[in-house]
Amino acid sequence: DALPSLPVHDTLRDSVRVVAVFPFANQGGSEDDYFVDGFTQELIDGLSALRGVRVYGKGAVSTWSGREADLLQIGRSLDADLLVFGSVKRLGTQLRITLRMTQTIDGIQLYVHRCECSAHELLVQAELIVAEMAGALKLREERQPRRAPSDASSVEKYLRARYLYGRSDQNSLEQSVALFEELLRSAPSDARLLLHDALALSRLWFFGGLDAAQKAQSVAEQLVKVAPNHSASFMALAGVRFQAADSAST
Repeated sequence: DALPSLPVHDTLRDSVRVVAVFPFANQGGSEDDYFVDGFTQELIDGLSALRGVRVYGKGAVSTWSGREADLLQIGRSLDADLLVFGSVKRLGTQLRITLRMTQTIDGIQLYVHRCECSAHELLVQAELIVAEMAGALKLREERQPRRAPSDASSVEKYLRARYLYGRSDQNSLEQSVALFEELLRSAPSDARLLLHDALALSRLWFFGGLDAAQKAQSVAEQLVKVAPNHSASFMALAGVRFQAADSAST
């Protein structure tokens, strides 16, 4: 999930903010892991769409032990300017979200968000938080594909599908694809769903999943038609063609 660390020329470094997003702590039961993981991924996706921002994902910060001192040390080793971290806790039917964005150099907090919301509002909260962080940093958000549905059942399926995708074994990927395809039957032109379905199918193809190759190609091509102005559409299509060893088209 993390992009490899690439050198940044000094002329660009002044205009680019490097952000490390740490996995949010689940302060509830393990049955909520997929909610918390999905929320983290939504923040990463949203921040990645801000102009002038490069974002490290979970893979780059996997050695974090949970202590803020370790977080700062890892952030500095990544040459990150900003750190984003926090927690999610279930309280009955509500989720309590706590988030902080701090400067790596001195640990000063630039943004704090605390709220309680219902589970089906989690994606809405992620969008709101990204918009507020963009405002705090005086950054502009790029146009993004439409988000996943907001009704409770669909949000749960969407977050569970993303969580299963991250586990990367064949059985989990098959379940992930099944959930994305179920959601797409109700929203066939939802670019967010098409994007993640294409990625899951492409990874399942690697494991030899039946029909995954043809489906991955079809979904990625549909995504480009639906969201032709979004770079993630072409990244997904390139990933599918790379999986097909089609280096010329990639």
